[in-house]
Amino acid sequence: DRGRSEVEEGDQVVVTGRIDVYEPHGKYQLIADSITKQGMGDLYKRFLELKERLEKEGLFADELKRPLPRLPRRIGVVTSSTGSVFHDIVRVVRRRYPHIRVTLAHSAVQGEGAARELIEGLQRLGSLPDVEVIIIGRGGGSFEDLWPFNDEGLARAIRASPVPVVSAVGHETDFTIADFVADMRAPTPSAAAEMTVPNAVEEMRMLRAHGERLAAAVSRRLGRERDRLESLAARPVLRRPRDMLDVRQQRLDEAARYLSTRLTHTMEVERGRLEGLFERLEALS
Repeated sequence: DRGRSEVEEGDQVVVTGRIDVYEPHGKYQLIADSITKQGMGDLYKRFLELKERLEKEGLFADELKRPLPRLPRRIGVVTSSTGSVFHDIVRVVRRRYPHIRVTLAHSAVQGEGAARELIEGLQRLGSLPDVEVIIIGRGGGSFEDLWPFNDEGLARAIRASPVPVVSAVGHETDFTIADFVADMRAPTPSAAAEMTVPNAVEEMRMLRAHGERLAAAVSRRLGRERDRLESLAARPVLRRPRDMLDVRQQRLDEAARYLSTRLTHTMEVERGRLEGLFERLEALS
């Protein structure tokens, strides 16, 4: 681990152990239980303590991670303007989707004051209305070089960013606090550009394939509707609609005659009943 990293000539180290006597030569010897590089061990301890605290706070939670936009109009990049990182990102973007704009917020990426500049660049890009994703990173380096990306203030600024943030510090195996808190982590700045920008050729291929599937679906639907209309048109009622009207009219006439006959019969019956009642009344009077 980092507390037991290789010791090179010139390194300042802290050794924990005990002094013993090497009997064959009668000389004192130091038996080391642990050897920690001075400075490096302190930094790594601070890194682990901050990582544990922010993780307990929930700053690294998966549910906080935001998806990257499928086709961003503009990408922001926070890195040094003097290194190759920004140019590598622009080259990948131009190759994959030339119409996407890339905006740089220059910042120191190592040394004292770098964390503050990284935060300012992140906030500046986040305030631009059409920046939809931000890449923050550098081109690798030692653990000490990457230290600004372990800053607590930067971690909170990444989490507070109004748009998704991709961390790309240029290390395949080493992780920084920025990597843990970012919405996505890329091993290199070029890989970050690949993640954030779609391939225009692939997008066009997918659009053509989707258009072909849509056209085929519409053609099938039109064919089914055409068959349905032809089936309806073949029915007698639609081929000779007058015949159907004549049948309906005949049924109406028959119903009218039936009602007229029933009404006449009912009236005759009622008339006879009333006449019988009048005759009885006259007989009683």
